[in-house]
Amino acid sequence: MAKKWLAPAIVAAAALLLAGCSGPEDDTASAPVDTSNVPAAISEIAEQGQAEITAWPGPDDSPQADGEALSVVVVPCGMAVEGCKRQAEGFIEAADALGWQTTLVDPKGDPAADNAAIDQAITQKADAVFLVSIDPDIVSGALERARAAGIFVVASATDNTTGLDHEVSLHGDAEGQMLASQIVVSTGGDAKIAMFTGNEFKTVVKRVEGSKEIFSQCSGCEIVAEQDISQTAGGADLVSLVQSTLQANPDVNVLWAPYDAAATDMVQAVQQSGRSDVIVASFNGNLQNLDFIRSGTVQKIVVGEALEWVGWAGADAVLRLSQGAAMVDDDGVPARILVADNLPAEGTAWTGDFDFRAKYSEMWGV
Repeated sequence: MAKKWLAPAIVAAAALLLAGCSGPEDDTASAPVDTSNVPAAISEIAEQGQAEITAWPGPDDSPQADGEALSVVVVPCGMAVEGCKRQAEGFIEAADALGWQTTLVDPKGDPAADNAAIDQAITQKADAVFLVSIDPDIVSGALERARAAGIFVVASATDNTTGLDHEVSLHGDAEGQMLASQIVVSTGGDAKIAMFTGNEFKTVVKRVEGSKEIFSQCSGCEIVAEQDISQTAGGADLVSLVQSTLQANPDVNVLWAPYDAAATDMVQAVQQSGRSDVIVASFNGNLQNLDFIRSGTVQKIVVGEALEWVGWAGADAVLRLSQGAAMVDDDGVPARILVADNLPAEGTAWTGDFDFRAKYSEMWGV
């Protein structure tokens, strides 16, 4: 199912792209640029992507909590990765509101530890497992054992439902289109991109695909370098890789980051290189990256995700499964393009333009 909050912009933009339309649009970048070479459809995605979300995109109803204290094992990709941490903490917060018991197991990006965490849930006789950004394919055996033991399995940000009872999607393809559209607008249709992918995450693979679709419609844009990185390859190693990429490709003016944790290292790399003509763009909207944009560093764009909301949507899925209630096709967790002009208040994350906690609590009767 298409993302409710983005569908009108994507549908309209797709029609314009197929028609080959182009022309000047309002500039949605943080600095004045000539957008006359930006296709109108791409400008529209960027404009709509920055707009405040004014209609609740989630489910209209949910089962009432029945007082049963479910036991859930929460397994994020790694608590050192802020995007994974926020989703896990959102689930735990929602579980607390429902009176459930949670056990957090941090596998720290180790596939063997991912499998062991699910086996731990079986040993504990947990009612459910909540996975964050862990590809079901690498834990398929453990998932089979868990489901055979009667354990519900809900995951988020996987873009792969194999072996799952439900997935809370981040809509990676739409997010990729949003980020790329804003990059095209911000560069006036002259983006020379170095993409740093994270193919261990299927959501990132979808982001890459969505971005490449947009870049292919921009005649002045080019992906001049592409490197795959892992969540464990940050810090000095990533800084060095980025700097060598910039040296080998002096025409690069955009660094496409797969998530904010990598973007943080990229900001450092660009600053150390002295390249004032390079911008960084990424996904998540962690506080540090919002501060980068606010303070005028080289990071100019982020697709903000309501990641705590993802956790609450995951808890809603577990509640539905536990009561045999109807599942939703799309939990409607939104994203929004954030630039200097539309950042949330300093010290706060973007939470989806709604008090999702109050909305879910009302539906659950807690």
